Amino acid sequence: MNSLTGLDRDEKALDEARRRPDFANPAAQPPEFRLDDVARGRLPEADLYVSSFFLYQLADPMAFLREARRTLAPDGLHAVAGEYDYASIEEDPAGAGLKDALLESFRREGFHIDAGSRLAGWFGSAGFWPVQQGVVQGALQPPDRAFLRYQLRNLLPSEDLEIRLSDGPLASVRLAFSVHWGIFRKD
Repeated sequence: MNSLTGLDRDEKALDEARRRPDFANPAAQPPEFRLDDVARGRLPEADLYVSSFFLYQLADPMAFLREARRTLAPDGLHAVAGEYDYASIEEDPAGAGLKDALLESFRREGFHIDAGSRLAGWFGSAGFWPVQQGVVQGALQPPDRAFLRYQLRNLLPSEDLEIRLSDGPLASVRLAFSVHWGIFRKD
């Protein structure tokens, strides 16, 4: 019988997942949702791991991937729905400063700003080979203001940030992000 285990370190995210009706499948076991920080703990044995915008925030993505390889079944897969390559953000107009501010914020948080472009190398070093992979290049567009407020909150005083975002130099900046994805099989 197939089973699904969802792991997250955020109880609110798990509660939201538990309420989702699309997990209801009478032919399968109900999903299990566990509070756990997989970056620090052991992964359950599985045939498939799925991650999305996750590896970039790990202090040691290689340690996680080695553990994933160890606990995956023979011929197991790890599907990465997406990882940003923040290092390749496009900014219009060029040199507006928003890209640099975001990159500084990500670095301060210890994020791997080039996680997307490093996927194949990380997985290869951990003993996986790519089944399929690709890149989706986003179009230049105004960035989400809530995202900017959250991400830049520690770089600029809140009043200054609001002025820059609403009618200041950052109000008309457009950004484009690239997202890398892949499906990787154990060696």
